[in-house]
Amino acid sequence: TIVAAEHPKVSVCSSRSFSRLSSVVAVHGKLMLETLLPFLFPLRALFHPIAALLCMLSGWELNAARAWDAVSGVRCCEFCATDHIVPLSVSLYNAVREREQASEEKLLQESIQIASLLRSDNHNRPYRDEEANQHIKFCRQAFSSSALDQRA
Repeated sequence: TIVAAEHPKVSVCSSRSFSRLSSVVAVHGKLMLETLLPFLFPLRALFHPIAALLCMLSGWELNAARAWDAVSGVRCCEFCATDHIVPLSVSLYNAVREREQASEEKLLQESIQIASLLRSDNHNRPYRDEEANQHIKFCRQAFSSSALDQRA
């Protein structure tokens, strides 16, 4: 998403992505700390601000939610409500949805909701048929859009 935002008219499909890099660090770092250093549990509320600060100071705070607005080509955002790697609360889809509440219908047209399967890794599993069909539909739209832009 961040690279696509730098190139006009590029289409992008963001598949099960975080909204910000600091969210990755905060979610998974907090889980690691709770497991490895349980005595730090009372400090867990500070973990996200610390993660964000470290990402900013290192120059690695990537904000996909902000970049999403700059993408001028066809956009598609895949998400799964029960993804254990990218929880919905810190997903690109959720960040865009919260910011654009008035246009949620438009966002849903740009989204593919990956079904939540019981006893399944909902982040790394293959597409089901209807999900694959939605993805192919997006690809066709993106290719036809770029073909029209090249003729102009």
